[in-house]
Amino acid sequence: MVSAHTRAYYHAGGVLKKVHPEEPRDVWFFRVRDMEPPYAGNVDPDMANRDTMTIFINYRVLDYQGRFLGATGVGITVGAVKSLIEHYQERFGRTVYFTDGQGQVVLHGARYRGAASLDQRPGLAPHLPQLLKTNEYSAEFSEEGGTVLLNARYIPELKWVLVVEESPEDILRGFRSTLQANLAICALVTLLVVLLNRKTVHYFHDKLAGMALRDDLTGAANRRSFAIYFAQLAAQARRQPEDLSVLLMDLDDFKSINDQHGHLVGDLVLKQVAAHVKAHIRDWDVLCRWGGEEFLVLLKGAGLGQATAIAEQLRQGLATARFGQEPAAITVTMSIGVAQYRPGDSESGLVGRADDALYRAKAGGRNRVEALAA
Repeated sequence: MVSAHTRAYYHAGGVLKKVHPEEPRDVWFFRVRDMEPPYAGNVDPDMANRDTMTIFINYRVLDYQGRFLGATGVGITVGAVKSLIEHYQERFGRTVYFTDGQGQVVLHGARYRGAASLDQRPGLAPHLPQLLKTNEYSAEFSEEGGTVLLNARYIPELKWVLVVEESPEDILRGFRSTLQANLAICALVTLLVVLLNRKTVHYFHDKLAGMALRDDLTGAANRRSFAIYFAQLAAQARRQPEDLSVLLMDLDDFKSINDQHGHLVGDLVLKQVAAHVKAHIRDWDVLCRWGGEEFLVLLKGAGLGQATAIAEQLRQGLATARFGQEPAAITVTMSIGVAQYRPGDSESGLVGRADDALYRAKAGGRNRVEALAA
């Protein structure tokens, strides 16, 4: 920023100098002061950057009454522009250069192999008048036995023309590369979509299967699961006799928990009781939620005596545990009926005898284990 009042040249590092009309290197400021357009471009050494050749765009700064306050500008070094040109040419395979209003090439990258003046290129020379006096221009011409596609755009800030040249062969080469890359990407995306679709289908299939065979609240198996397990174990027992027993368990006076603490606490107690029972039975035993506050455990390889002992351990452990949430945790008790599988038993026959045993436990005062002899 150069102030019109003090003529101080302000820079990021402080005041660089004061400009003077007699100093050739300061002529640009007085040219900006006296011009009518709001901005202008020029290429000059940058005094604030070791006289590096720099492309400047200088702007007139005016107050609200249109009085000139000073000039401010932005600049980019010629070397930086050349680096951008080189990067663009290497990436896209095109020739890029700038020409002034007379067709003289003023800035170019290493890829440019043409003459310093565009009128010295026979194929391009006929297009030069139109190229230099229109804001945008496109043309096609022949040079050294090949076709060149040209696009030009006038840069008013610099009063230069930006010219980009490319050959159809380069375009096709890039098109083929892009097409191959797109095909590869499409194949990869298709594969990922197929794999994701399979995984999603399997996930929801397993989830739906789990929902069909599991109780939503407690996570225990449901009656449908029990029917499947029982059918399998009964078939095995017919082929190779093996003990099989069931425990039918019912939480004592569970209605009072719902009445005193609410159904949310009641649901929490059911989940915690299921988790407690699951943690205290064998890995191969099956816990089912039979309905309401009733649970059923299918004990493979357990006769009536062993099943009764397991039931008693569960009853005692449950009676000493606390459920719900602190500080309002509560104790619950459980009555359990035990029955052993008989050869040829149906599901309803085996569970019916366990239910009879459970009824005896309830009638005997609750918090008891009763077993029916096989």
